[in-house]
Amino acid sequence: MKKILLTIFALVTLHSVSQAQFSIGVTGGPAFSTGNSSNIIDNGYGLGVDARYQISPNVMAGLSFQRFSYGANALGINIPGVDFTISPITASLAFTPMTEGITPYIGIKGGIYDTQVDLGSFFKVSRTYFGVAPTAGVLIPVSKAIDIHANVEYHTIFVNESIPLTEITLSENINFVPINIGVAFKFGQ
Repeated sequence: MKKILLTIFALVTLHSVSQAQFSIGVTGGPAFSTGNSSNIIDNGYGLGVDARYQISPNVMAGLSFQRFSYGANALGINIPGVDFTISPITASLAFTPMTEGITPYIGIKGGIYDTQVDLGSFFKVSRTYFGVAPTAGVLIPVSKAIDIHANVEYHTIFVNESIPLTEITLSENINFVPINIGVAFKFGQ
């Protein structure tokens, strides 16, 4: 009985994989600091690479790597020589309606966010935190193998850290909203 169930499971999985659509995309665009983060982090820009797998007609799963670069500001004044870099590596799940042509979607990303503060030639501080990002976007087909991809994400990085040898605890979340536009190349259709 176990062999029969394993065989049925393997056949269903192979059929699903052979019918699935896989895509690789690149995106870029502006990234805006929000909340208390905007008191220290200036607006910036980001670039990203993502891979998506169409699990079913309504569900996409994916992995992505993005890199966002920001300047620093205090009271609205740009501070030269201080740069912030945030590099999320996330897994995502998105839900799409069953539509042909233009495909809107909503989803969620979650993963690790490598954050760096570069103070010019003085020193660089790097920390890794967990974060999430609700996402809404659209895929616009240009051809059978290419989609134009646009989305907006609301990233929240959960910072909770004690500074050694002090009683100071940082528990302020970092929030930012990138608007990404790019191209996705589809395979397996």
